[in-house]
Amino acid sequence: MAEIIIRKMNSDDIDIASKIFYDAQGPNGNGEEWSLETGRGYVSENLGDCSFVAVDEHIQKILGFCLGSVATYEKGRELLIQMIAVHPENQRSSIGTLLYEKLVEEAKIRNCTGMRLVAKQGHYSYSWYEKIGFNQTGYVEMYKSI
Repeated sequence: MAEIIIRKMNSDDIDIASKIFYDAQGPNGNGEEWSLETGRGYVSENLGDCSFVAVDEHIQKILGFCLGSVATYEKGRELLIQMIAVHPENQRSSIGTLLYEKLVEEAKIRNCTGMRLVAKQGHYSYSWYEKIGFNQTGYVEMYKSI
């Protein structure tokens, strides 16, 4: 079995993370309308102070990543998870869980009161987030085209 290490994500990882994002969320993955270019924009714009990559130490290959940052909400400092993504070939191999556990560790180090994320109902990650203890808050994401 591969030895997976979790390390801080940096700008040199953006291209690889963008490809993982596209493969997992784009037309051949989850079927959403992400292009490689828009995925790269999302990853680079959301590369926060709590962003990490999961690397197969043996072959030095990034298998997944998470994007997070700390922000203040009504209950205090919270870690906002922008994304946890694992390449489709490596899903269901605990890599997402390892990344999530690193985010929990980071939230505790930074004295956060909790963690927050936005998840799409019906998306395969939604039930995983519920399984690991996330609950709906009552907020609804809203959008207006301009």
